[in-house]
Amino acid sequence: MIGVAILDQDPMIRSLLETHVKKVEGYEIIGSMESIEELKQYYRQGKVQLLIGETRGIDGTLVDWIAKLREENHPLDFIVITKDTSYGTFYDMRRYGVIDYILKPFTYVRFRGALMQYRICKEQITPENEMTQKQLDLFFFPDALVGRYGGSHTLKNFNPHTYEKICEYARKRGGNGFTAHELAQDMNISRVTARRYLELMEKDGVLEVEMRYGEIGRPRNQYKFRRTE
Repeated sequence: MIGVAILDQDPMIRSLLETHVKKVEGYEIIGSMESIEELKQYYRQGKVQLLIGETRGIDGTLVDWIAKLREENHPLDFIVITKDTSYGTFYDMRRYGVIDYILKPFTYVRFRGALMQYRICKEQITPENEMTQKQLDLFFFPDALVGRYGGSHTLKNFNPHTYEKICEYARKRGGNGFTAHELAQDMNISRVTARRYLELMEKDGVLEVEMRYGEIGRPRNQYKFRRTE
């Protein structure tokens, strides 16, 4: 699980971010706060890997603390979600390694894409694994990765939470393919709904499909999660 800290002076924004983070598998909220000092306390516990939120707390700017962390070679990734549109702030955050920079007001789909991109990169690029060019391309060109995992096509008339649940269902099945009928039964949704989402996810590159031929009846589409490798 990726430990997350949320920083924002507005309690409603913090609550919204918490709700969105909880919808994406692989993340755990360690703390949610309005001040840099409180953020430091959570960070010292050693569980926070990713910071999400504003560029300022009630007691100072985030960039000052991030600069100190970098100077002392302490790791922390961060995704900025801010109303600050100044170039200077953006440049400073880029200089200190911001993972993503999202302007308020933001959409759930945009935020979900950032979380999915970060999680997949954490899974693929690790100290234990030898890096490949494909992995590095996905890291440095996130549009390709977000498209592959559900961000390139519109989600109009689709529920992003259902999309994410089906994505995680496919991911857990791994190499074990499944049909729209099996998905509908396992997730308690209609076959029509299952087919609509599966077709969209195939277009987005999340799933690959092949024909399953049985002894009796028409062949069925069998879906599998598309790995990055």
